[in-house]
Amino acid sequence: MRLTYRYNIRSLSGRLIGLVLFERKKTKNAFCRAFVKPGSTEQHLKFKGIKQNMGAIWRKCSVAFKGDLKKYSRLRIPYCSRDEIPVYGYYAYFIKFLYKYCADKPEIDLKTVTKEELEMSGCPVTVKNMIEEGYIPAIENVEELINEW
Repeated sequence: MRLTYRYNIRSLSGRLIGLVLFERKKTKNAFCRAFVKPGSTEQHLKFKGIKQNMGAIWRKCSVAFKGDLKKYSRLRIPYCSRDEIPVYGYYAYFIKFLYKYCADKPEIDLKTVTKEELEMSGCPVTVKNMIEEGYIPAIENVEELINEW
């Protein structure tokens, strides 16, 4: 299906009734095609399991630890360069930390690891320790970020 718009009317884009609408600005045409849901691959299922496990670990963390990560994410913004996009969500720092920590320890599987297993493997449990061990970027005045997860 093809539509042509006149009189400076912009074309439609998005999904509507099982169709995907998109525009071609150069010719001011709109096209539509049937929406086909992409199939799940083995990689998708792997990341789904990892994400669900990380979410379970995050939910077990203390409110004080989450507050420290939130404070860290706000204090980190001025340290970002022009080329670097600041991370405003403190959950993202937690995910980055877990990936970096588990990259150093190949015996840890992110899909099945628990909070207790991470603690037993020597995982840093405060934001201050995460910074000191280099898992998240350093900032000044981290002495007060000492609440354990």
